[in-house]
Amino acid sequence: MSALLGLLLLLGIVIAIVALVRRLISNQADEASDGHDIVAYLVLALAMGVAGFAMARLATSAFPSDALVIDPSRDLAASLPALIVASPFVVYFWRRQAERRIAYPNSIGWGVYLTIILLLFGIAFAVTAVMFINGLLGDDTANWAQAVVFGIIVGLHEAAARRSPPAGDAGEIYRVVGSAIGLFTLGIGLIGLFGGGVFSSILDGIWNDFSGNVEWLPWTAMVIVGAPIWMYYWFRPWADNPGLPRNAWLVAVTSGTMAMTLVGAVGTIATVIDATAGNNRSSADATPFFMAAGLVGLATWVIHRRSMGTARSDSIRFYEYVVAAGSLVSLVASAVTLTQLAFGDRTIVGGDASDVMIAAVWLISSVAAWLWFHTRWTTGVREEETASWPRRLYLLGVGAAFGIAAAIALIAVLVVITRRTLDGQEGGSLLIPSSIFVFSGLAAWYLLTLYFQSRELVESEEVIAPFDVTIICGHPGPVSAMLPPQARVRVIHRNDGHGIISEETAAEIVEMVGHRSSHVWVDDEGVRIAPIG
Repeated sequence: MSALLGLLLLLGIVIAIVALVRRLISNQADEASDGHDIVAYLVLALAMGVAGFAMARLATSAFPSDALVIDPSRDLAASLPALIVASPFVVYFWRRQAERRIAYPNSIGWGVYLTIILLLFGIAFAVTAVMFINGLLGDDTANWAQAVVFGIIVGLHEAAARRSPPAGDAGEIYRVVGSAIGLFTLGIGLIGLFGGGVFSSILDGIWNDFSGNVEWLPWTAMVIVGAPIWMYYWFRPWADNPGLPRNAWLVAVTSGTMAMTLVGAVGTIATVIDATAGNNRSSADATPFFMAAGLVGLATWVIHRRSMGTARSDSIRFYEYVVAAGSLVSLVASAVTLTQLAFGDRTIVGGDASDVMIAAVWLISSVAAWLWFHTRWTTGVREEETASWPRRLYLLGVGAAFGIAAAIALIAVLVVITRRTLDGQEGGSLLIPSSIFVFSGLAAWYLLTLYFQSRELVESEEVIAPFDVTIICGHPGPVSAMLPPQARVRVIHRNDGHGIISEETAAEIVEMVGHRSSHVWVDDEGVRIAPIG
């Protein structure tokens, strides 16, 4: 009886707090304030998170997979008050924000809220669903209650998002998060499934050095869960023009999967060399996972690279320069390693030949990857490429980083020399810091030289990227000839005879347009410009 009175008292306090919050909010001006909506959505997200996880814990108590482990009374005492406190906030703010989404459809708060909810419950659903399916496939104890609760919450929010889609970039953020959850789950599952299952089974039958275990779980469960999540969020139709979230995600995925493909290929060759040379038979056990990583990385790269299109946009440039920067870092690291193996204590003759072969394969692959992207830059339009900010950021940022590494290595060299000169001590090896100084210095010199040459070209000659100008007028007059040659002009003629462009009006249009893609409307009242993008 006392427990029931306590719960009723707690419920009364919560209702009073909700009423107070409602009155305070209703007293404020009902304006389309993004900041105001974000605060309300953050409160809703907090309340939904507390209520959702409390419901999941209650569901586990109601349908326990192992009655010896779960204490229903303890879970009830911990979860029921949380659910009682959070539920009124969820009900009030959900109804309030549903009405505001109709009045203010362009608020970014809705997209932010969906992203937070997907991060909380999407990840929780993926984890619990994998555990449940893995338990079923492995004949272990499997609890389905949490996966069902989390799945229902995600499904209800997805249905609400389909009814009132978030506007602008905020509408892309939560879909990017959903596709990321699915892709990571699917990718790890595929690597494990192919590496620990398919390739391990093949190598176990044909390679004597292989002694790894063939495993199919929990990778199969991760593929079953991750594949539909990723396909749902990624392959649904997107807006024609990708926003910043989708472009950033494409750059991250294409760069990461390209690196994973290269690492998988080099790792496969390295482990085979190491195992067949008789140095480390356990290296053979890692071979199927390197093979799987390379295969999955390549497939993922192909899918996402196609989504970036064929036009040489800043997104494609950024992706290529990121991969080139990683390849150049790998090139310097492999050159330092090969130098140490060739001229250090463990030389080619007296040391381990397989280590030198592995380092050589690493170096060759790094050089090939870097040269591949370097030749792609030189085949494009030089003026546009030189002025692009991804290229300038790559040259200056990576060049400066290599310069700092070379400076630190030079200090280390001088410290060793000083100790040997003054104290007669050994002071450490000069080979590694010297090689870092030489190779990092060469990379810095090359990149910074290109950067300053590019800057001189940009400063000496104005580089104008192609842009589109649509002019709605009675007659274009001399405006097409006065715009720069990079302007792609399209004229839509008016049928009322108004909006004839004179030489003075044409000069005004050229000045107002600048070098931006624009829509131009000319009538008796003058000229109006609407920039595009």
